[in-house]
This record gives sequence, structure tokens and C-alpha cells, in this order.
Amino acid sequence: MKLNYDMNLEIISEKIIMKIVLFSFLVAGNVALFAGPDNIALQAKASASAEWNDNFAAAKINDGLIGISEIGEWASDSKENFWGGINYPWIQLDWDENQFIDKIIFYDRVSLKSHLAGGTLLFSVGPNGQGQIPEIGAQFLRDAGTWIQKYPQVVYAAGASPWGHAMPWGDVTTKGKSMFLSVFDWPQDGKLYLPGLKNEILSAHLLKGAKAEKISFEQKQGWTIFNVPFQPGDTPASVIELTFDSAPSTEDVESGQLRLCPLRV
Repeated sequence: MKLNYDMNLEIISEKIIMKIVLFSFLVAGNVALFAGPDNIALQAKASASAEWNDNFAAAKINDGLIGISEIGEWASDSKENFWGGINYPWIQLDWDENQFIDKIIFYDRVSLKSHLAGGTLLFSVGPNGQGQIPEIGAQFLRDAGTWIQKYPQVVYAAGASPWGHAMPWGDVTTKGKSMFLSVFDWPQDGKLYLPGLKNEILSAHLLKGAKAEKISFEQKQGWTIFNVPFQPGDTPASVIELTFDSAPSTEDVESGQLRLCPLRV
């Protein structure tokens, strides 16, 4: 199994669907953090197409260290070949036993200059001894395909998060004048927090397939706080679309500083 492009964490199993729950607390800047205690990536053996040098070895991909530049990061030495093509790199994780997953979190390299432009995530959900794909693997693929069919704008031709890293509740992508919040961990208190957004939001909607539910929000102490329903909009991730008068970019967010959530009253 192969995964293209440099990343800071990638989960590929040579067996069937894995199980991983990564609880991470993300802050921007040079703050070294560790992925959560339920991170089974730590138990895997990493191999890669190439390594930039010993400081960016394949084993760095799943050492659990995140959030600090050039430490705990894998990088390849992929170069343009003599006919102008590029040998795109891949990274692979293997476990000794079958694993089951319900969440995968990727961490890109900290430096914005080294961020990936895209990639392909491959699972080994091959057939069993009878030539059949296990139902748990088949259902996983059906669910993922159904979700992507409902929200293609979140995935296809979408741009990376202006923050350059995931959020504790999920991740962000952009397309045109929209920003999409893919929320895997739905807040139980009806409040979703987005740090450091500087530009004005024209509208915010919770998407439910072809339908959209308007949600209110406020900006306070450097945070945008969304008032969301107590029930998530969809599974495995709910999607909130934000619209702006121009395409969002890295200049529209404040990163590189630790922010404390405003008091809830």
C-alpha cells in the first residue's frame, strides 16, 4: 500500500480496516505536542519510498511528536528525473495484527513552505481466505463513498486549511469564497470554536446533503464561536460552510500563538 506526498502522520494498514482514535490538542507555533494515548500509529512499522536524511526518517511519521518544525517529521528526497517527471514519494505503516479504526488525523509539516498539495490514502481491505472483503471493510468504504458524494465540494479541487493544521474537532478546507469545517467530534455543549479568523463571515450554514441550516455565530477575544445544534448534521463528519466576500487565505487567520477559549457564560 502506498501513500503519496509528505505528511506528518499517515495511517495505512496491510491488513483490514484499523481502529485509531487520536485525541490531540493543537496549538500553532513551535510547541511540541504528542498525539493522544489511543494512537495506534505508534505500534506500526513505518517504511517510505525515500528519506531526506536521518533527521527526517520514515520512523518520524508515527513517533507521536507533532507541532514543532523539523522534529517528528518525515520528508522525502523525491526529485525531478531526467525526462522531467517526478517520482512522487509514499509512506506506509504496517501492523502485526488486524486493526480497526474510527478516525484518522493527518498532521502536515509545520512549515507552510513544506505543505503538501494533495495525496492519496490507500487502505488494505483485501479479501479474506474465501476471496471476500470483510463486511466491516466494505461498509467503511460504502460510508466514505456516500459522504463524499454528498459533499464533493469539501474534497474535490479543495484548498488546504489556512491554519496549516487540523483542529481538535476536525479539519478545514477551502474552495472559492467558501470555507468548509469538517467536524468529526461534534461539540456536546452547542458551541464550536474557531481560532484567529480575521475576515468577516457573510454566512454560516450546517450542510445536510442538499439542505442547509443557517447557524448563528459571534466573534470574541480572537475566537469565532458558532452556535450549533446538539445533534450533528451527518456522519462520519458534519460539514459547516462559511462564505466570505473573497477567497480565504493564510493572511486571513492568526496563527503561531496560543489562544485560550473565552469563558462560557
